[in-house]
Amino acid sequence: MFSKTVICGNMGRKPQINQAGTVARFSVAVSGRKKIDGVWADSTTWYDCAAFGKACLLYTSDAADE
Repeated sequence: MFSKTVICGNMGRKPQINQAGTVARFSVAVSGRKKIDGVWADSTTWYDCAAFGKACLLYTSDAADE
């Protein structure tokens, strides 16, 4: 079984990569507005994410560039 989720937002910090370089962990902030009791309010939802395998290579090369 395969599940794919697309999260569009801002990275909260540099990815943390394990010593073997096979897993990159990072957080993504997604901002939005919600109407609560007739009043609009800003809200931010944080997602903890992990990239494995080939996807992890994207984060390891970006981290090396900075």
